[in-house]
Amino acid sequence: MKVNLKISFVVSFILVTLSCRDFEQAENKEQLTAIDFGKLKGQNDSLGLAMELSEFGSFRDLLNKTEEIACKDSLPKITLKTDKIIKTIYFQNPCWEQYLCILIKQKNTIKIHNDSIGKYYDDLYPLDSLTSILRREIENNGENPMLSDRPDKILIYISYDSTGLDNLPKTLDRLTDVYFKITDSTNINIWLHERIKTPPPPPPPQNKPEDIEEIEFHPDLISFYDDLRILMNKNYYWVYNVFNESEFEDTRNDHFEDLALITKNDFDDFIKKNSFENINEFKNFFSQFKAVGKYKSKFDEKHQIELTKIEKILELIENF
Repeated sequence: MKVNLKISFVVSFILVTLSCRDFEQAENKEQLTAIDFGKLKGQNDSLGLAMELSEFGSFRDLLNKTEEIACKDSLPKITLKTDKIIKTIYFQNPCWEQYLCILIKQKNTIKIHNDSIGKYYDDLYPLDSLTSILRREIENNGENPMLSDRPDKILIYISYDSTGLDNLPKTLDRLTDVYFKITDSTNINIWLHERIKTPPPPPPPQNKPEDIEEIEFHPDLISFYDDLRILMNKNYYWVYNVFNESEFEDTRNDHFEDLALITKNDFDDFIKKNSFENINEFKNFFSQFKAVGKYKSKFDEKHQIELTKIEKILELIENF
């Protein structure tokens, strides 16, 4: 009889323990809160396509996937999970196949690169400054002409060098926390971004603030430039001699200077040393080198082939 009572007690104890554990697990599940960040007005859940960070070997791979999803008229998203919160973060990256360039007011941008944060004209500060910099932008409301117009205009770029992808979840978690605490809103506009250095803008006139716009270049245009630079360096002597023709007597020094701008500078520095206000000015710069097609027949067959390669890249830039 005593044995039966002991067995009954042990069974009852086990059942109660299991029931409590199941209740505790169920209670924890019920406490999970799902929050969407970056899904703007009019965008619904069905547009989202998930990206699993574990599937990407580098930030560049993730960036390529982001653009691929955007070109499907969908929203790339990443989900972060903690004990009590499930955050889904949507990215508003454009589909570059649909745009040649996008004009953006630089004053409305904040850039996070690796573990630093800043404006386009600032030195980057440690990410510990995130709260103060974000608050400064959000609460400006157009008062300082060098800062953002208003909170809904703010665009936050996030970029990394070849390493650093492992830090992205922590950065996104912290960024969304700080943004929500300041604004009580989840309408944050984030782009994953390839960092391109841009020159600091001139200070605005004292009595008339000036909006500085930044040209976001399509990755293909950057690739065309890189290929053109390689070919220009390889065939510098022959391109140089094209502009020694008599028709360039009055302008050849300008052409020589522009040729040197290409051969001596990567894309970032090339953009920094020019003041293109729009994509047409960018294209017009390269049109002067179409003269290689006109005079390539003056050279041997080998270099005619090389100059034809230059000619084709110039056509790609012109017709992009």
